Amino acid sequence: MARAPQWVEIDPLAFALHGHILTTMKPARSLPAGEFKAKCLEILDRVARDGDAYVVTKRGRPVAKVVPVDAKKPRSLRGSVSYLGDVVGPIGYDLPADQDDDLA
Repeated sequence: MARAPQWVEIDPLAFALHGHILTTMKPARSLPAGEFKAKCLEILDRVARDGDAYVVTKRGRPVAKVVPVDAKKPRSLRGSVSYLGDVVGPIGYDLPADQDDDLA
């Protein structure tokens, strides 16, 4: 006999903003647009320092999300380039276009 599906309660705000459930991030704090405007620099500092996320709302509806930037270090290019020879010098043989100057 098949088992009945088990339902999980979903945060509608998180689902509406992302289309999926985020389990690894801190929950986003909701913030009215007027308050965000008044405290913008303070909130941005908090996001950068603590990794907090904020959802900015207008009339109770989410319109934007402020999240920290992924701090990925650029990958080193050391060892990724191979030297095959001179790419600017002559290739060692003449091309037909070099030999026929009177084709015009």
